[in-house]
Amino acid sequence: MSRVLGIPKWDERRREWRLGVRNKGKRTTVTSKHKSQRKGQAECIQKALAWIESSSIPDNIRFIDAWTEYLEYYTNKFKITSAKQLESRAKAHLIPAFKAYRMKNITKRDWQAVIDRAYENGVKSKQTLRLLVATITPFCKWCAAKGYINDSDVPIYFEYPITDPPKKRKILQPDQLRLLFSPDVENDSFFIFCFRFLAVTGLRRGEFCALKKDRDYDGETITIRESISSDGYITDGKTDKAKRNIQLTEIAREQIQRHQERAPGNIYLFSSEHGQRIRPGAISYHWLKFRELHGIDITLHELRHTFISYSRLRTTIDLEALKQLYGHSADMDTEKTYVHSILKTPEEVAEEKRKKREMARQINNVFQMVIDAQTDTQNG
Repeated sequence: MSRVLGIPKWDERRREWRLGVRNKGKRTTVTSKHKSQRKGQAECIQKALAWIESSSIPDNIRFIDAWTEYLEYYTNKFKITSAKQLESRAKAHLIPAFKAYRMKNITKRDWQAVIDRAYENGVKSKQTLRLLVATITPFCKWCAAKGYINDSDVPIYFEYPITDPPKKRKILQPDQLRLLFSPDVENDSFFIFCFRFLAVTGLRRGEFCALKKDRDYDGETITIRESISSDGYITDGKTDKAKRNIQLTEIAREQIQRHQERAPGNIYLFSSEHGQRIRPGAISYHWLKFRELHGIDITLHELRHTFISYSRLRTTIDLEALKQLYGHSADMDTEKTYVHSILKTPEEVAEEKRKKREMARQINNVFQMVIDAQTDTQNG
């Protein structure tokens, strides 16, 4: 049992306060040079408690053992796909740096060095570095809770060696959207109706690939029940709101019908040319080929951004209702993260200017009425 032995006492010969401490069979003496009894005794108590905490850390726990234990804990508590991502980051960055280290010997400077080294080795995305930090910090907090490191050794702040602005996300502009739905491109990709469906529903690619014909589609609506990861794992979806029922538009239903005419699979709503489930990686690959053919510079996931932006900016539907449609949690900043501007036609620009002039006229009238009323009062 950890305990402080007695109270700090003044040693006249050494001219210091001294306190003997014992913890789990270990002993030490802490001291303070403060002449003030209150400050001297307080410093001794503080040093004693810090020594007790540090002496409680297992001397032989190494990083690789702590990480293996943490990964097992994380896998049992969270999604296996997230655990796979953690495992991948550890293999690339953490294990090479700390495999033989004892946990208590790893400093905050060492953790920062992992970020710096990742950047030097080619990780130029700030988002990727942030994900690495989001792996390190929870792991260290877990280690502190287990007693493998001190609370004070948990790294909280990191410096990112990147000054480049983040890559701006894009959406299909009206001319690109018209191209996607043009009859002229329907033979350019076997999966053209899949691309169109994603653009007018905003589904994530894993949700799209998991849809089953009889289970999830009733001719009017689809029900999102699960998602398929890039590794082929079936999960519950990205967020707690991922499971949802969506009323399909006529355009969306048409894409289902036309794709099934091409690929009448028995199980999945959208199947490959062989009637099998479409893999998330495959649909991304075929979109890449299609967009290179037509000079489109947005990613497959940005088809989801396209749907969110058009439905948010070109309709009057309430944001909370749209969040349910998107599968966003209540606290998701949909406007900031997903809504991107849509280029305006000359007619829309002219109409916008007319509205602004009308607003200015009305505001001018309000102030002019107030000013004229004040003048009339003074004249009277």
